[in-house]
Amino acid sequence: MSSVLQLQSSSTISPQLHPSHQHYIIDMGTLEHIAAVAARKKSLNLIHTIWDYIEILNGNTTHFTQIDDDYDGLHHILLNFQSHYQATPFIYETTILAFFQKKFSDHLALNALAQMEDHGHIPSRSFINEMSNRLISSAKRVDNAYHFLTNDGRLGGHTAGKPTTASMNLLLASYAQLGQLQSAFDTHDTFESDFGLISDYETYSYLMEAIHTTFQGNTKVKEYDQTNRRPSSIKDEMGITEKLHLAHEVMNAANEAKPQQHEDITMKTKSHLIHQYVQVLCSAGQMDQARNFLKAITNKDEFEGNARIHIYNNSTINIGTFEILAVSYALDDTIDKDSVYEDINSMCHAAGYINGLPSCHHSKV
Repeated sequence: MSSVLQLQSSSTISPQLHPSHQHYIIDMGTLEHIAAVAARKKSLNLIHTIWDYIEILNGNTTHFTQIDDDYDGLHHILLNFQSHYQATPFIYETTILAFFQKKFSDHLALNALAQMEDHGHIPSRSFINEMSNRLISSAKRVDNAYHFLTNDGRLGGHTAGKPTTASMNLLLASYAQLGQLQSAFDTHDTFESDFGLISDYETYSYLMEAIHTTFQGNTKVKEYDQTNRRPSSIKDEMGITEKLHLAHEVMNAANEAKPQQHEDITMKTKSHLIHQYVQVLCSAGQMDQARNFLKAITNKDEFEGNARIHIYNNSTINIGTFEILAVSYALDDTIDKDSVYEDINSMCHAAGYINGLPSCHHSKV
């Protein structure tokens, strides 16, 4: 950024000496690279400077932060430019991750996430998972993020920005990794009822993931302080029947929902939801139910007359979903495995996997 300032103020590009060059500005690719380095180095000063640069290029000087005297000239030089210099999703992502890596800056990361959505950028599932991996470094951080968002939502504050679907999904992803089924469903109910948020298919996928995590017992945090927590209608310990009932309720809610998402994103997120649902069913020993569910999706004749699964039309089913079903059956000694595997391979063919289960999956089976 010092080089940018020096180039902008040098005689080779001075607006007074070379008017035709006065609109030289740094390209966004270079700015993204600088932002990525700033995020890795946890340099919030540099992140702030990048945003000052973008704000000024858009004619907005109210957010300019004087960080270093070397940047004083940048403020005045850039004011001469008229440009629609919008931050890219990558700039937002690096900014958010930089804040999450710095102590006591989670509220700034959540605020940037809200602004990202306000500007029409939908955070990807992989990015939500990346944020979640940072947030769950301490279980209390997730609770603090919850309180930041709910307090701002209720009191109209600006600490963490308004609650959004992405921030709700971030909390659900974090609680799912922590194995906090109760907290995940409490959060979902609160954000929908109190703030009027519309759940998307990622929302239901993370709720399903929270159910599945409790089956596996592979939570990231084994011990979690349950004192002084929010009231909940969901018990901390559930039997298999209750968890299955909860999973069916999630699927029913997803069936009835009409989330406003881009079509390409919707197809991918449906496949995540399908995958998580099959995992839950297999973990509960309900392989036949999972098998019938996948068969109904891949069988067009059965699909057309089944309104329950109509939303999964054209969904891409991950090959790993079929593998989970095959491996689950392999652990059951009471079934005719040959006929089952033949049926699963047929579903693979119908889903577009011409060769059925790949050979690398056979060894697992």
